[in-house]
Amino acid sequence: MKFNYILLFVVLGTFSCSTKENKDTATTYKDTISVPSIDSVKLAVPPQNVNFLPSVHRQYDDFARFIAGYKQLDSSSLSTVESYPEWRKFSKRLDSNWAVLEKNRFSKMRTWSETEIKSAHEGKRDLLYTFSGPDMLNAFTLFPTATNYTLIALEPVGQVKDFSHTKPENIEQYLGSIDEALSDIFEKSYFITRKMLSHLQPNKANGTLPLICLFLERTGNKIIDIKRIKIDSTGTANEYDWDLKTKASGVKVYFVNEKEPQRLRSVTYIKADMENKALDKNKAMTNWLNKFSNVDTYIKSASYILHYKDFSMIRNVILNASVHILQDDTGIAYKFYDKSTWTCKLYGKYVKPVDDFEGVDQLDLKKAYSDATKIQKLPFSLGYHWGTNDQNLMFSVKKSIGENKK
Repeated sequence: MKFNYILLFVVLGTFSCSTKENKDTATTYKDTISVPSIDSVKLAVPPQNVNFLPSVHRQYDDFARFIAGYKQLDSSSLSTVESYPEWRKFSKRLDSNWAVLEKNRFSKMRTWSETEIKSAHEGKRDLLYTFSGPDMLNAFTLFPTATNYTLIALEPVGQVKDFSHTKPENIEQYLGSIDEALSDIFEKSYFITRKMLSHLQPNKANGTLPLICLFLERTGNKIIDIKRIKIDSTGTANEYDWDLKTKASGVKVYFVNEKEPQRLRSVTYIKADMENKALDKNKAMTNWLNKFSNVDTYIKSASYILHYKDFSMIRNVILNASVHILQDDTGIAYKFYDKSTWTCKLYGKYVKPVDDFEGVDQLDLKKAYSDATKIQKLPFSLGYHWGTNDQNLMFSVKKSIGENKK
C-alpha cells in the first residue's frame, strides 16, 4: 500500500519523538581529564557544593536548578524568587511525579541498561538520538556514560530565562507551561511533536533548551556553559557565545556529572528537517551528518518515518556510523539490518502498530519475535503502547565492533 506522505506529516504532528553571525568568534572546549567509569546515576538528588572542574556557570545552572524544582545554592540571584508559593508548589509536584517515575520506570531502565547493553557503555562513545525532541531524560538514563549527546528534531531551540525580576504571576505561568511540556513524557514516555510545537512557544516553556537543562539537573548533572551552534557549509559545527536574545538553530550545553566532576561532557541539540528533500537543500547539515562515525544511536517513538525511502539518507547515516543501535519498532525497519553486519537482540513483545500508523507492520520482525526462546524480557515501558505496556526494544551490535572501539 503506497504511503500517503501528507498523512505522514499529519501523524508526525501527533506522535514523535522531529550578517551578525560572521562577526562572532568561534570558541572550542577541550576535554578535561577523564576518570574511571562511573556507576549509573541513582535517584537524582540535588547536587551540592562539589568541586567541579571546570567551574559551573551559575546563571545557567541556577536557571536549570530553578525549573528542576531544586533549591538554590548559596549566593544565587534566584534565592528570593524560589520563596514564591508558585515555585514551592511546582517543586513539590515535580518531586512527587519524579519519585513515581523513579520507582516505576527509571530504576528499572538503569538496571536493564547496566546488564543488557553493557557493551554500549564501555567505550564512552558519543550518542546520536534522531527525532528526539528535548528528550535528554531517556537518553541519559539508558546511556549514562556517553561523552557527547547529539539530539536532532523539529522543535525550536528557545532560550533560558532570567527570573531575577519576574513577577509571581509570570513565574506561575512559566512553571505551568513546564508542567504541560513534561506531561506526555512523564505519562507516555515520549514527546508529541504537535503538542511540543505549542508548549515550546516563546510565551510558554520557550524551546527545547529549558527542558534539556531540567533533565540534566534532575539526572545528577551541573551545567558548565551553553554555546550557540552554527553549522557551516563544510559541515563544521562552530561554537559562539550564548546570549539571551539571539535566536539559534543549534545549541551545545556543556555539563559534568556530580560523580565525575572532572569529565567535561556535552549535549548538542540541532533543529533540522531530516527528510531527503530537506537534506538535499541543506548541504551544511548533510556534510555535518556524514562526519558521524563510531557512535551509538538511540531511536524511540519515531513515527516509523525511517521505514520510508524519503528518509533513506538519515537512515544510512545511522547504519553506517553506528556501533550500537537501541531502538523500538518505530525506528529503522528490521529488513534494513543486514544480518551479516548486525547482531540483533530482541526484547519485550512485538504487536501491531497503533492505529495512527498504517502500512508499517513488519512481518519479518513479527516472525523473529515468534520464537519465545530467543526473546528477552523488557521490565519497563517506553513507547506508543504505553496503555498496554506491550513494548519492544531491539539492541543491534555491529559485528565489526572490535575494529570500531576507541
